[in-house]
Amino acid sequence: MLPVGRSTFPKNSEHFLPLCNGLRVFLVMETPLKKSLRTPSVLPQPSETFRQLIEIRKLLSVIALICLLLTTFVSFVRLDSVNGDLSLLLPLPLLSAIGILPVVGPAFLFITEILGTARILTIVHHLAAPRSGEDYVRRYFLNSRLLLRYIVATLLSRLSLWQFFLWSGDIIGTLFLIRLGKENMLPVPPVSQCLLEKLGVATCVSVVDDQIVCEPHAIPQQLIIPSARGLKLLDLCLTHDEDSDHDSDDSRSSSSDSSDNEAQFLSLRGGSVFRRLPGGKMRSKEAPANSTVAVEKSSIYEVQFEDPTWWQYLPSLKCIGLASLVVDGNKNEFVSSNRDGDCRFDRLSDARSKLVPFVCRERRSNQLRALGQCIGFSSEPNASGDRGDLSPYMEKLRLHILSKSMVNERLEIDAHERSSEQSRWWGYVRPDATSVIVQDSRSKAYQVLTIGDPSVVIELCHEAWQGEISTILPLAAGDRRTILETTNDWKLADLDVTAFAYSPIPRTLENRIDDVATEDRLYLFDGITDMSWAGKSKNPSDEWSLAKNQVFLGVLGSFVVPRGEIQRLLKAFAGAGVRFVYFSPRNMRRQKELAIQLSIDVSWNAAISLRPLESGEDEDPHRMTSAYADWDVNARLPHGVDDVKRHLEEVDNVPLLVSLFTDVTKQTTRDMIEVFQEYSDTVISVGSTMPWNEAIFSTADIAVGIDIFDEHCAHDNESEDGRAPIATGSEIEFASGISAHSCAFRFRNASSVSHLSDIMQQGRAALAATTAACIFLLNGCLAFSFFVLFCACSLSTVVPFVPALGSVLYLQIVLPIIGLALCMTDAEPNVMKHVPPKNDQSITFRRREGKILYTMLVIKAIPPALSSAIMWLIAYGALMLTHERELLLRECPNAEVWANVIRCEALKYYSGPARINAGDLALSHLVLCVIICSTSFVYRFHLIVDQLPICRNHVWALSVFISIGLTVLYLSLTVDSVSRATLPWYYYLFSVVNPLVCLVWNELCKRIEARTERRADKLRRLQFETRLGAYSPK
Repeated sequence: MLPVGRSTFPKNSEHFLPLCNGLRVFLVMETPLKKSLRTPSVLPQPSETFRQLIEIRKLLSVIALICLLLTTFVSFVRLDSVNGDLSLLLPLPLLSAIGILPVVGPAFLFITEILGTARILTIVHHLAAPRSGEDYVRRYFLNSRLLLRYIVATLLSRLSLWQFFLWSGDIIGTLFLIRLGKENMLPVPPVSQCLLEKLGVATCVSVVDDQIVCEPHAIPQQLIIPSARGLKLLDLCLTHDEDSDHDSDDSRSSSSDSSDNEAQFLSLRGGSVFRRLPGGKMRSKEAPANSTVAVEKSSIYEVQFEDPTWWQYLPSLKCIGLASLVVDGNKNEFVSSNRDGDCRFDRLSDARSKLVPFVCRERRSNQLRALGQCIGFSSEPNASGDRGDLSPYMEKLRLHILSKSMVNERLEIDAHERSSEQSRWWGYVRPDATSVIVQDSRSKAYQVLTIGDPSVVIELCHEAWQGEISTILPLAAGDRRTILETTNDWKLADLDVTAFAYSPIPRTLENRIDDVATEDRLYLFDGITDMSWAGKSKNPSDEWSLAKNQVFLGVLGSFVVPRGEIQRLLKAFAGAGVRFVYFSPRNMRRQKELAIQLSIDVSWNAAISLRPLESGEDEDPHRMTSAYADWDVNARLPHGVDDVKRHLEEVDNVPLLVSLFTDVTKQTTRDMIEVFQEYSDTVISVGSTMPWNEAIFSTADIAVGIDIFDEHCAHDNESEDGRAPIATGSEIEFASGISAHSCAFRFRNASSVSHLSDIMQQGRAALAATTAACIFLLNGCLAFSFFVLFCACSLSTVVPFVPALGSVLYLQIVLPIIGLALCMTDAEPNVMKHVPPKNDQSITFRRREGKILYTMLVIKAIPPALSSAIMWLIAYGALMLTHERELLLRECPNAEVWANVIRCEALKYYSGPARINAGDLALSHLVLCVIICSTSFVYRFHLIVDQLPICRNHVWALSVFISIGLTVLYLSLTVDSVSRATLPWYYYLFSVVNPLVCLVWNELCKRIEARTERRADKLRRLQFETRLGAYSPK
């Protein structure tokens, strides 16, 4: 039980635990890890790529059966079982079927998925690995050793041989003269997550935690100080860099004339004076370059007063600046009583006692330091001392004031009513006011400086300091009421409100400071909740007398602004056709200004509350009210997940176009993500690696975890005075890993989220390259099957010979080499300007997409096959005229040219070297045509004149040279030099021209595909950029 009245808590008192806003201590009887890991995962919906692959496989089965039957029929029609050579004829039907249904197909798909996943992990590695400060490679990373490491790691992961990674890495490292290892390697996502298939077509990115969207500290925005003409409102804005361009609106707002100055003296009653922060660049102080966490935590945004006459109020502002730096300068980030590092608790009471120092930690406020520096104070070493302007002031005692009425008020509010700043320290003991007693080493005088909640600070004050006239007057009741009403409006608008007070300590009380200064800090508890108790506390403790009778200085309103990385990310998502969705636990009134800073539309019907109206029928001061109606009630958009589902079924799809959802819980967030997936969205969820996000991560298509706990504790774990750290790195890693086991990626800090667009770009590039590689493989296989079919239907009297060894080399080596190399194609320049398609389970191919794909596969495969069949006729006739001259004079005396030779009936049963060599030459010509045509498959929808392939894929260029070399080697081994020399000149001319003609044909066909794709992309862009209306009936 908490004491009644005003008292002082001893150090490490367990009375602090009830003051932690409903903190509960549980005794864990058994670990929940087993239950968490055994929770059945949500079965993912099959991606569009997977469904298309199934349909293409069905089509190929039909084409293979047709080619098998046709080739068999033609071959047996032309077969003479008595005199024909069956060994040269019977393989044709089998080769025709195998060409369309290659044995290498499943292995090819397996390896392409490995290559695509490894490409993505290579980019993520530099963001999620501990050494995240390295510059990660954007464009030419494909030749790096890191990529090879991830290829090997992904391969062994897919084969369930991860335990042999180090052993195999040493062998591969010896072969390739590189170093492979498992250290600092990211875990490979399982194949069931379909990372390659879903990342490239993600249509929605949802952020489920405020720590990822908001800056870790607020920024000062408005300051109210007493003056001779009432309460003076001073606006603050971010300091712009000298080279930054100011737009006209900001310039006009920053220059204030006399009439504006008069307007600043407001009664401040009856409305909010909150306004939007001006945009611009923000300058921050440098931090150690070896720590990204330190950079984020120690950065202080520089602000300045907009009123050029602010210096007139320096007498009171100086005291405010001093209080800001003194109170914030010596906060205990963490005071640990566990010096020996023993974290084992024998009893629950031991756990409670060891928990007290942790919950009493304080959080630094960058807004206070920024305000102090804006007023003119500096903490850098100068002539005054090592502590700068604070050097003359020595801190003697720190008093933390805790109010039971404030605690009860916080416990009564709902989660959606908490402000951004309250959510940061919820669960800790945050003093409602802090008074610091300092001694001026120059005058030896003592002063008390107080910062805290206005409702608490104003009770300690009886006077107010009017700065411009340096006069201290009584604080009138009307001014008290105005200050409290204004600060309440600011709090409802999600501002962090801080009041300042000051008082010199009389000489008669200085001896008390020495009596109570045995501790560096004391906690004063105000347990008076009923005014009837005020008279019973006539003699409070001596410490309370030091904090009474102060002079009110002013009130500061600070706003939590969004991270700059998030704002840039939203622009990238808008261009990429990816909808950004922000799930906020606060209501619309608190969240509106932050949404405006994020450029999220917050006009009529632009946000949805996931809190059902039935639970909020009572009067709620946090509703979004206006001069006309209650926005939250009268808005036509639904309230609650059930109402959203009903709206989607009966009205329209406007809820799917909304970017802001308020009043959410973790359960409603998960339900809403399922709604997005039900309506064909591929959702990426980004959140902190905390246990409450585990269900959200397992529901989303792709989850990205942010180690917020690691980010905060990395700075806290710095050893101070030999005390043990809060948690070791391995403990943090283990705790985050359990909650984020469903995540595809894990980032070390929230700033890494800015690179999510780069990862998405690489995912799109990997998916497009893999798709192009698969289509190339299908095209090459179809070309071979058509070549075999055309050979069976040849105009010659003898059925052309197709070498089996050459066919195997072509299908099993050349095509896979080039196809896998195509998987390494870099991203096209405009890849992030296309809108990805929805994952509609009822649609496999969009309108005309399947028809055009099938048609182009067949049309592109015919020219190489047909030209190779014709080249066989030329080669066969020329070789017969050279090697079988006597046979021709005897059997075909009129065959003077190759055209007559191929139609000679006497050669119907010929099976000599000319027939075999002609088959090798024709197959080599087919291989050359397919190799050259692979240039058209580097990019599916971009002409080679627009994107030079050799500059976008060096691996493919190398594979082309290797494949051509293998083809030349095959010809040199199968066709003798005499036969090659006897071929006519136009044969070599056609060997050069035909591949180029096939390439031009492919480019012409590509124009049709590109035109269809551009039309579909424009339609998707139109649907994506649909603006929200007041009411859009179905």
